[in-house]
Amino acid sequence: EVSEVAISVDTTRASVAMAAIDAGADLVNDVSAGLDDPRMFEMVGNRGCGMILMHRLRPPEADQYSTDYRTPPEYADLLGEVAAFLEERASAAEAAGIAPKAIAIDPGLGFGKTVEQNFELVRGLDVFTRTGRPVLIGASRKSFLGAVAGIERPENRDAASVTLGVEAWRRGATILRVHEPRAHREALAVAQAMVAPSERSAARIPTPNC
Repeated sequence: EVSEVAISVDTTRASVAMAAIDAGADLVNDVSAGLDDPRMFEMVGNRGCGMILMHRLRPPEADQYSTDYRTPPEYADLLGEVAAFLEERASAAEAAGIAPKAIAIDPGLGFGKTVEQNFELVRGLDVFTRTGRPVLIGASRKSFLGAVAGIERPENRDAASVTLGVEAWRRGATILRVHEPRAHREALAVAQAMVAPSERSAARIPTPNC
């Protein structure tokens, strides 16, 4: 039986992505938005697959958990700067031959953002959804959720993760990266049922992919 579930590969290396695509993966999730390997965009364009572009302030080895910053990351305009970065990278991806409809964007929760900055990004998701590009939110079990919920162990943060997922969906996120798909699907089904039929539309009420 052939699965209809899209398979993504998380990598910033074009050679790894190419091997995964050739083995059957459908899209590449590049947390560097194509900056770590200048061959990435051309490879994805040539293979005709999808791509997720994420914002991060600095490489993982130079970063900290959202709860560990002694000096908070500085942004003159958090939403504007993250949105501008993602649009610049998406434009570069298109110029390299990646189809516009094949590009999704991710504001990068937890990557160079404090606890409050992560929530600001979710509250302001319309800045990203108004681009017309699919928006991915990856918040599941992250430290900023544990900070506000008072939960130290990541595996105990699923209820907090589901809550954030629903809130992101309400604001237009179409893809949720999660640890517990079933819990998210059930919560989103109830949340969607609470929307009046007259208010439901593809533009306002996206169908999430977990």
